[in-house]
Amino acid sequence: MTQAVSVNPSTVLTLTLIALLASATALGDPVDWTTTGYDQGNVKHVKAPDLSREDVVNLVQESFMPLPPGRSGIHGVTHTPLTRLGVGYVVTNGFVVIAFDLRGGKLLWTLEIPRPGSTSTQVLRDQLGHVTNVKIVNIAGAEALAIGTPWQSVVLLDIYTGRLLATVDLLGGNERIEGNAGTYGGYPVNFAYDSKRSVLVVGSTSPDAPDAGRAFLMGFRLTQRGPERLWRTFLMPPQVSYDPSWSVEFVQSLRNAWIFDGSKAVDLKSLDRDSVQKLLYGDWSPADGERLRAGGMASWIGGWAVDEATGTVYLTVSQPLPSLDGRLRRGPNFPSSSVIAIESETGKVIWTFQAIPHDVYGYGCNTDVLLVGDMVVTACGNGYLYALDKGTGRLRWFLRPPSNRSDYKPPDPFNEGEMSRAFPSSSGVVILSPPPLSVFGLAADPDRGLIFYSLPLESKEVSSASRPELYLPDQADAILMAIDASTGQIRWSRTLKGEGIAFLTSVNDFLLALTYTGNLYVLESATGEPLLSRSNIGPAMAAPSLGTDVEGNLRIVLSMSSVNNPGYLLTLRPLRTLAQETVRTVVTITVQTTVSPESGAPQPSSQSVLLLIVSVLIMALALAVLVRERVLRRSRT
Repeated sequence: MTQAVSVNPSTVLTLTLIALLASATALGDPVDWTTTGYDQGNVKHVKAPDLSREDVVNLVQESFMPLPPGRSGIHGVTHTPLTRLGVGYVVTNGFVVIAFDLRGGKLLWTLEIPRPGSTSTQVLRDQLGHVTNVKIVNIAGAEALAIGTPWQSVVLLDIYTGRLLATVDLLGGNERIEGNAGTYGGYPVNFAYDSKRSVLVVGSTSPDAPDAGRAFLMGFRLTQRGPERLWRTFLMPPQVSYDPSWSVEFVQSLRNAWIFDGSKAVDLKSLDRDSVQKLLYGDWSPADGERLRAGGMASWIGGWAVDEATGTVYLTVSQPLPSLDGRLRRGPNFPSSSVIAIESETGKVIWTFQAIPHDVYGYGCNTDVLLVGDMVVTACGNGYLYALDKGTGRLRWFLRPPSNRSDYKPPDPFNEGEMSRAFPSSSGVVILSPPPLSVFGLAADPDRGLIFYSLPLESKEVSSASRPELYLPDQADAILMAIDASTGQIRWSRTLKGEGIAFLTSVNDFLLALTYTGNLYVLESATGEPLLSRSNIGPAMAAPSLGTDVEGNLRIVLSMSSVNNPGYLLTLRPLRTLAQETVRTVVTITVQTTVSPESGAPQPSSQSVLLLIVSVLIMALALAVLVRERVLRRSRT
């Protein structure tokens, strides 16, 4: 039997005030961080009109969630945490997926992605690298968490339950890749998603060794029935039945092709046939004429950008493999260590910009790719920042940032000696700054025409016998710069002593910089002036993200962990929203005490009346303050 309920008049007043308070305190459009770089342009710039500087400099910690260690010895969460509809998502480097409530960090569900029982004989089963790219994708109206694995696949999980929806495999169990004599895997595959066309673009990865596989990209259409293969595009000649004319034909197929000589970009499409033949015929060939024993891969660190209006994916390509041995691959090794524009539906490469021809430094191009207006912006391992025309790949400008002592010299692609050398120096030892396999921080504010860039100010001795491994900038100084997107000129620069590197997120007109040593800085975007410095415990290797919880309150999510430290997740919130939630709690208590079962006329107690009066006064005061704050904020803008 249903019990009737009567509500006394004070409750009506209270509920009316709740409605007024909710309308005054509600934030703007909810923030969902669904891809590594926040949006398809990958710029990590968030517009949150109701998040003021006063809010950001008054952040309070709300939740703390320890992360499990990785079984393979690679720990932590090293991708930017995702948020969607009030839920946060992270994938540890042990491939444990965690979904949690942004309100207080309550665990909602978790699962461990199992290693496949059987894979192609061409796929390495070991894990060599960490996860840097996770996305939420829409497949015919259903949302899925997309995770790249080192087993040359992308796993798609239901975001609400973690249920496996599909697995996108680059190689079938018995499939042999055309012209391949090497091995794939070790590093998680990187990918981009064109949601307008439902096309997933994925790049192969390989171990940094002489048996590295033949690099390629693949396109898949994601449907409710499962993934459908569309195309495969190779990024190097066949290792078996080597074709010395492959690079020449690759350039001929492009709309635009560029190669950087250290001071300018040379237009390969403008060269006469003989010059192109001299430069590229026999490219990648071993010095002794044997079967090709070099490999490659698409970049595995950093997010790619998508222009859904044109169906174009902008991505980068890693260095030739093995990294520090040029004996096995004469020539520029086109298009390794490059930036590429490719059609998502066809796999046709539109243009290529090679930043480091015949890369024997182990640098490659493994940083975020950003779409800033009509430009593609990225950095390669040499620390150079490149701005390219997104339609043609033409070099707009480049920036060589400050560095410590370094023996790096940009290779000249037209110098045959440089295009056949085994190592940068005859002694077998060089000093490089930045060190190979460094991680950089990159973000942009397209509205203000600013690019934010951070890298470690550190030198490292590298030998031809060095084992390639991710560089962790312990105790190195971090350079942080704001760069004019139209000119490439540095607007401001700061050195963060001993901070290693800063991972960057742009919000409104300020910049969040989370350093490797775990400190969070909030800086004025235009000037670099500090607004807040907050110390945390433990290292960090990912940019901060933002998300709106189910009650409309904004959270900032930090991953305080690294590949050698499992660490924890930290959520922060503005002090103002905490006060609002306290008011709502008081209101809830008041409503509960003024609603009674139907048993005659309601008789509120003196305590409930007093509580009602207090709550009304609190809400009235809060409402007045919030209205005044909104008026002042709008008058300032």
